[in-house]
Amino acid sequence: YPDRSPFGRPIPGTGAPAILPNSLTLEEASANVTYLVDRVPEEDVMLLKFLADSSILPGHEISVDEAAPYLGVIMVASGGNRVPIGYNVAGQILVRQADA
Repeated sequence: YPDRSPFGRPIPGTGAPAILPNSLTLEEASANVTYLVDRVPEEDVMLLKFLADSSILPGHEISVDEAAPYLGVIMVASGGNRVPIGYNVAGQILVRQADA
């Protein structure tokens, strides 16, 4: 049985940790490193659709192409596309290094 929702949150009663070991927010991620997405925010349906359309979902590989705090966005490579993610959203997406 799964221990996490499709969005990466632990399912109550499974004993799954709230945050997987070695997870960090996308906002904290380094450029040119491949990450696995662990969790995405699920409260905003439009944001969730954008993330799904951009292949930024739990289990998918992404990397940070460019962090531009002066512009308020992080450019993420996902599914062959470059996707701008605002820092407010990046702080809610959990990732971990793909090779860890």
